Amino acid sequence: MNILLLVGGSHHDSPEIRTALQAIFESDGAHTVSQSEDMAVLGPDGLEGVNVVVNATTDREPEPAEHYALINHVAGGAGLVVVHGGLASFWNSQAYFGMIGSKFAGKSLDERGAGDFVVEFGPNRHTLQHPITLGLENYTVNDELFFLQGDQTQWQVLARAQGHPVMYAKTFGLGRVFVSALGHDETRFLVPNTTEVMRRGALWAAGRL
Repeated sequence: MNILLLVGGSHHDSPEIRTALQAIFESDGAHTVSQSEDMAVLGPDGLEGVNVVVNATTDREPEPAEHYALINHVAGGAGLVVVHGGLASFWNSQAYFGMIGSKFAGKSLDERGAGDFVVEFGPNRHTLQHPITLGLENYTVNDELFFLQGDQTQWQVLARAQGHPVMYAKTFGLGRVFVSALGHDETRFLVPNTTEVMRRGALWAAGRL
């Protein structure tokens, strides 16, 4: 499985975050993960053969041809994983937010926007049986709690924190989209349940789970 990891931006980007995400997606041993902070990779040549795109950028603004290439790639059957800052990126593309189903609309907790909260899987039997979260137990994290704005009728909410959705799955055309609002810095990707959800999320988005 070929995974393209999009990185870079004004926040939530560091060599440590890139290394942590790369390790998660390579953990199955059968995946090829390439990183790029050049949005020009979102073109016919760059996306050819890519099964899953992971958007871990923040405040990036690709050219129209680039974000539409990504949208068409997912609509055609590829997978997309949106990580934390990816909910606050591609601000120049409402079509992108239409594809992922939401956007960053603020954050809560202390003055830095970070604190401890419980990630609760569910809230019902149907979502508890979703392959991304199957068998996982609620857990406590220290992270930024993002508020998401979007059409929740499109989402299959997989987890909430303090009543707010923090993980969901949806479809877009023939493709699958997994969104996680968690991941303020590299330490958040060392939490076992977060790591497992990200790993499964990529597999599910690729149609392999």
